[in-house]
Amino acid sequence: MDLSTNGDFWLILSAVVSVLGLFLALRADLRKEIRNLRADMEKRFDQVDRQFGQVDRQFGGMEKQFGRVDKRFEQVDKRFEQVDKRFEQVDKQFEQVGKQFEQMGHRIDRIEDRARENHKEVIGELAKMKAEVSAMGAKLDERSYPRRLETVRETRGEYSDQKPEESGVDPDGEDASID
Repeated sequence: MDLSTNGDFWLILSAVVSVLGLFLALRADLRKEIRNLRADMEKRFDQVDRQFGQVDRQFGGMEKQFGRVDKRFEQVDKRFEQVDKRFEQVDKQFEQVGKQFEQMGHRIDRIEDRARENHKEVIGELAKMKAEVSAMGAKLDERSYPRRLETVRETRGEYSDQKPEESGVDPDGEDASID
């Protein structure tokens, strides 16, 4: 089988390469997004640490100032909740990507199975066509070059129950019916 003319092979190969490229691109994007989220989270932690330092210096031990600190903690907690939600979304996206790749794998398996079945059918049909072409070629050869008629002379003693006059063969070797 010549792979350069087999369309099914190239179709399957291009589908596999496309799926692999999609997978690698998606994975790279997700890694980049996770790195960005981590960097953002570290920046926010640094900001929170700086803010805590400022709050400690500015508000010392006053009651009013504790209320403000509590509000800041609530804001930080909200930000942490947002980051947690974002991580959950990323996890869901990973799960969806995994399911999609699994589905693509099943689709590729089905396409390969169909290609094998179609290949077997084509091979069978080609064998039938070769047999038919051979039979037609033999008929054409037979019609183009007819066989010559051959005459067979019978000897006298071949048929024991016939007399030489009944056999149509003259004992001299000539045909008795041509008189």
